[in-house]
Amino acid sequence: MAQRALDRLVNAIEGEDRLDRPGHRLEQGLAFAENLLGITRGRARGFLHGVWLGHPLHPVLTDLPIGSWTTALVLDLTGQKCAARAAVGVGLAGALAAAVTGLHDWQHTHDNARRVGMVHGTLNTLAVALYGWSWWQRGRGHHLRGRLATLLGYPVIMAGGFLGGTLVHRHRIGVDQTSGQLEPRRFTPVLAERDLTGNRPHRVRAATWTSSWSARTAASTPWRMPVRTWAARCPRAGSATAPSPAPGTVRSSSCAAVRV
Repeated sequence: MAQRALDRLVNAIEGEDRLDRPGHRLEQGLAFAENLLGITRGRARGFLHGVWLGHPLHPVLTDLPIGSWTTALVLDLTGQKCAARAAVGVGLAGALAAAVTGLHDWQHTHDNARRVGMVHGTLNTLAVALYGWSWWQRGRGHHLRGRLATLLGYPVIMAGGFLGGTLVHRHRIGVDQTSGQLEPRRFTPVLAERDLTGNRPHRVRAATWTSSWSARTAASTPWRMPVRTWAARCPRAGSATAPSPAPGTVRSSSCAAVRV
């Protein structure tokens, strides 16, 4: 029931084309500001995206305001007024840093993802305003007003966080879509790197066929492709060559196979 309601909410946001005009204007304003600051390329742009970290920087920074404001909520319940105000202040600093990186990433979104990002940013801006007012009121000694602003701002930041997760999990914003999902987990060394010359393939003399290669081994590693065996020399059989065993069968022979 709740999931359907949330899906309908997200679908409604994605279909709201009235968000396109303010979105384009905001994008133009951000591009103009970044051009003035000279951060449209080079190290500054990579820093804001989190290239140096190997991970998008914006999701990392969002944990700081959410965690700090959750801590402030708990401190309010325990009556620690000064500590609660300090937690609100730390959250505000983290929220500003997250806003800068989030806006930088949002410029490169399109269509439905851009609309969700607009609402995500609007909710977060409202939450920052409420917590900023809370921090100011606490400093003036009006702790009751500060607590009220905190209580109003917490569900807003949670809603903004939900839409942020939608951007990642539904629209794949900031996700590396080129990483292989079906890569093997284990590799079997067959040739030293120093033995390679150029880009030419080499024939590799593999280990002897023994009972260790069995149907059980093949079933435990379904991703392994069987290596084609061209010929096997079997001195025990008294012949120069003998057909090689098929992968997946049990054969306790010491016939050395040449595989490529």
